[in-house]
Amino acid sequence: MRSLILLFAALLAFGCSDDDERPPALVCQGTECHGPPIQGSGATTGDGDGGEPGTGGQGPIFSVSRFESDDFLTTGPFTSTAAILADGEGGRTLETSWNGFDPFTIEGLAERPFLFVEPEPGNDALPTLLSPALRSTVELPLARATVVESLLALSSVPLDLESDRAQVVLALVDATRNEPFAGATLSEATAETVLYAASGSWSDAVTETDVTGLALLANVDAGPWPGRLTSIAVSGGAVGAIPLRTVSGAVTVLYIGIEP
Repeated sequence: MRSLILLFAALLAFGCSDDDERPPALVCQGTECHGPPIQGSGATTGDGDGGEPGTGGQGPIFSVSRFESDDFLTTGPFTSTAAILADGEGGRTLETSWNGFDPFTIEGLAERPFLFVEPEPGNDALPTLLSPALRSTVELPLARATVVESLLALSSVPLDLESDRAQVVLALVDATRNEPFAGATLSEATAETVLYAASGSWSDAVTETDVTGLALLANVDAGPWPGRLTSIAVSGGAVGAIPLRTVSGAVTVLYIGIEP
């Protein structure tokens, strides 16, 4: 079995392929893993075309938006306020805020940071943990509370949002074709269930990603910022492991590249 070791934020990301040469699951970033309008929910291989953060030494310009539906791709404006925590250089936590309309910058970011966006309560938005590609402009989209709650209700045993646990939304993408990756099965030791997008809805009766590449791991163990480290096992049409972080009461949203 071959292995590929990649440094991702403070984690070791790794994928591997076995004798049948199924493609490994790799963390990746940028438009090779997701298309417009999202620029803020990918991760990184560390060797792709991630773009330059700003010009003339200026860092990325951030704004906060909100996913419009359960495709976790289309976004719309988010005009309420939100607090933001981010991984800084040297293991520091950086703090800033979104006032609902003015783009902002964050100085001193780690090379490949996680950013935690916590909206004011009552705005149909959940705290959301993202790992954005640091391009010149970066969108930080929040998950809708009503959408996530509706997905949990589709479980064979309907689930509630647990304030001490996290939801994990993964969009698997064929990094060579820039298309969703079907046929992968995901698991995490503490998840109550795994729901997959299926035939225009979501279900935990199916066992692999469909043509959307989308999956939700429900009520995963989590911790307060900076979160709990965990790993998502990938099998079936791809094989490997996806390291990530989970924050209590939040949704982790990542686009994961499957690289043949």
